[in-house]
Amino acid sequence: MRDTVANISTALGQGAIAIIRVSGKEAIEKIDKIFTGNLIKAIPNTIQYGFIKDGNKKIDEVMISVFKAPKSFTGEDMLEINCHGGSYITGLIFKLVLNQGIRPAEKGEFTKRAFLNGRIDILKAEAINDIINADSAESLKLANNQLFGKTSKMIKEFYERIMMLYTKINVSIDYPEYDDDYLVTNEIALPEINRLIEETKAIIHNANKGILIKNGLKVLILGKPNVGKSSLLNAIIAEDKAIVTNIPGTTRDIVEGTFYLGGLKVNLFDSAGVHQTNDPVERIGIEKTKEMIANSDLILTVFDNSKVLTKEDKEILKLTENKKRIIILNKKDLNSNPKLKGKDVILLSALEDNNLLELENKMKDIFDLQMNDSLCYLSNVFHISRLEKVLEALDQAKTLIEQNNNLELVAFSLNSALDMIKEITGENYDLDFLDKIFANFCLGK
Repeated sequence: MRDTVANISTALGQGAIAIIRVSGKEAIEKIDKIFTGNLIKAIPNTIQYGFIKDGNKKIDEVMISVFKAPKSFTGEDMLEINCHGGSYITGLIFKLVLNQGIRPAEKGEFTKRAFLNGRIDILKAEAINDIINADSAESLKLANNQLFGKTSKMIKEFYERIMMLYTKINVSIDYPEYDDDYLVTNEIALPEINRLIEETKAIIHNANKGILIKNGLKVLILGKPNVGKSSLLNAIIAEDKAIVTNIPGTTRDIVEGTFYLGGLKVNLFDSAGVHQTNDPVERIGIEKTKEMIANSDLILTVFDNSKVLTKEDKEILKLTENKKRIIILNKKDLNSNPKLKGKDVILLSALEDNNLLELENKMKDIFDLQMNDSLCYLSNVFHISRLEKVLEALDQAKTLIEQNNNLELVAFSLNSALDMIKEITGENYDLDFLDKIFANFCLGK
């Protein structure tokens, strides 16, 4: 990536300003040719006032921020052209920039260059995109902790603990005559490996929480027709999103709403009622509902408080018995008939917004997703897959020790764990993998 690239970093459309970012060894020299000021002599980290010109014709009044290698975001010479934000003028200036022999940057290429030039690790790079896409207070907090290096620090310290044990084992193998703290036996190594295994499990557990925080919870409202599912969705999101009638089967497809639970985004789905039907459209909706059961993080199973449990109600309970769920007895103002009790049972009236606070508190308790500013969670499926490989390697090391195998084999397993952590931080990577990561970024970032 030795060439010079540019792209528009602000959203296209009418606006007060637009920013065109340029990065590469020839960035300053080439943009200086279309600028009325002197960028070559500009002091780093300053803003230069002038005009973008096309030959002798002034095109637009601009401010250009000047950053010089290695103290720039990308680690290269870099400019940010702040021009007026009209679509036409922005496109015209961008075309002039490209006419200087500058290539359009690919998605995420500026951040990718920052990573390749050692300005940030891969965790910080991913955090930049997460900040852009954050849609809740908690997902933003999670991304900021990762960007500010807290997550990288946590992973680095974990890596160093494995590295310390790996180093001590190798010293014990190569210099068995040493009689100091570096000598390691199976009996000494086993407790430390057990601690590392427990720490890995905790990191994986928190990473799964991180994914929920980042993507938002998927919560499905499930029940027979006419038990009040649509009324419950409308009450929770405080909006008339789903059609409510007393006609069974009104909801034939998945209806989605969004609300925030203590700063956490929740995607709430009102499903078609689960029941026997000959209506082909209803059957399609019911099949979609069954698919949603498998993909949801939480099920709100809704039953009519005024009626006894039917065969279909019992089927719903069976379908969800292995899922996180809250059992809701709706229509609490009517006489009670269902024989459902337990800590996960809530009695409410969706039409009167009754006991919704209790429902929200129970949802918080189930996921225990409250964050404070110091918590550091990984939040990527790839991260979890690598951590699971770390756990496999540590489990293998533990088994080898328990079987009284040679320490060389234990060291080999620990080295495998270290390699997996390097893939998380980006110290071990291939370009195809990087391309997949940065393909999710926007142009100009």
